[in-house]
Amino acid sequence: MRARDCHEHKPRVLRARAMSLRAWLFSIALIGACRTESDREGATPIASGAATPAQPDALHYVGAQRCGQCHDAALAFWNNTPHARAFFTLTKLGKNNDASCVSCHVTGYGKLGGHQGSQPAGLEAVQCEVCHGPGSRHAATESLSAITRAPARSLCLTCHQPPHVAAAWDVASARLKVLGPGHGGGELP
Repeated sequence: MRARDCHEHKPRVLRARAMSLRAWLFSIALIGACRTESDREGATPIASGAATPAQPDALHYVGAQRCGQCHDAALAFWNNTPHARAFFTLTKLGKNNDASCVSCHVTGYGKLGGHQGSQPAGLEAVQCEVCHGPGSRHAATESLSAITRAPARSLCLTCHQPPHVAAAWDVASARLKVLGPGHGGGELP
């Protein structure tokens, strides 16, 4: 590469790094809105333990790794989304024991066969089943009627609302960043 080419390339690299830094700082600021138990009076600590065992034949959460056994391209795509790092982000900030934060950063929080405590037992992060529902029956039968194929737009809004997202945050725009192979491109109901 000629010296001149290097100098022309440098501003693009610096702009890209600056954008990455701004995105990282913005996400830290948003997560900062989730305060730890010691920061708030009346905070609800989460219980320790793994998933609540489901009754035999009851729907339960199987985790993204199980989904990826059949949907490998979707799992590979998901692994590179912010949803895949959601629980790690809380852990890094020491907020992984506050139920008001954890409930939006794990799969099946508080639900039968879902995440129940600080040890998520394979259900950490915002995995497939947060949107598609418990996957045990679908995994066993491969029936499309045994899974939610097109989650409602309102599902995203259960967690994605101020102060955790910018005022200009939009479901349709954000959805494009988390949809991978097999998810189509149509609008949410």
